Amino acid sequence: MGMVSEREAATTTTGSLPVTKVLPGQTPEGEYILSVLLKRTYNIVPNNSCQRAERDKALFAGDVYWDDPMNSSVRYESDYIPYKLATDVVLNGKAYAPRGTPSTSCVVSLQIADFRKQILIFGDRVARYQDSTIPEFTEPSPFLTMDLRYELAYGGIDIRSDKTATYPYPRNPLGRGFAVANSPKSVDHLPLPNIEDPETPLTPEQLCLGNYQKWEQQPMPAGFGWVPKTWLPRAQLAGILPADRATEHELRQAYVKLVPAEHRQAYLEHGLPGNLMNNNA
Repeated sequence: MGMVSEREAATTTTGSLPVTKVLPGQTPEGEYILSVLLKRTYNIVPNNSCQRAERDKALFAGDVYWDDPMNSSVRYESDYIPYKLATDVVLNGKAYAPRGTPSTSCVVSLQIADFRKQILIFGDRVARYQDSTIPEFTEPSPFLTMDLRYELAYGGIDIRSDKTATYPYPRNPLGRGFAVANSPKSVDHLPLPNIEDPETPLTPEQLCLGNYQKWEQQPMPAGFGWVPKTWLPRAQLAGILPADRATEHELRQAYVKLVPAEHRQAYLEHGLPGNLMNNNA
């Protein structure tokens, strides 16, 4: 499986790529299977039921990125997976200020049946270095729309705290707000996350780690999108040699628990009643 950018994918989704595929694979117990993959595309209609699109989008053989695969997050993960333990629920879109009026913050929610997830959206903010004390956060700027991408969530790479090293945030090296040292170079004008978990927002007190080894104490990046395979904690559960079926099955079960519960639902036999608030796919 390869990987392509969104720009490349746009030229192929309406071309000759298939919307159905027969894919060989194995279950977690090691049983050989043939999976029939079928992609159906629906248009989201405001305040109404979804409607079948005139043309179904093609199956993606590899991950599709928003832009350059080296510097952007995943927009569509590969469809070529012969067996899944559960259903993926992913939302790509924008947050919209309520009533079309510029706002400094708002809550965006995604609901599937009884499962609901919320994220907090801020306008652009930066950190201000304060001599020998806790940094300050500027007030957020008003916004009308905000892309729901992990590039705008907590994370990033700190290249200013240490001249001899770079410090990536393993859960999201593409985000913003990650800093190790409380120094003018690393803190002043540091862009802060636009997308946060309402339960665990980044605070001035926890902005600077002091010690890179404390990165696990920082907030998880918030969002509705795919978590790339190379980011933690997903990268730790990439799998093992096929011979050890028991351990592989245990890893698969652990992986499902690590993915946010709001993104993973049990296999559903019927339709998914959904509700989107302040966002657009």
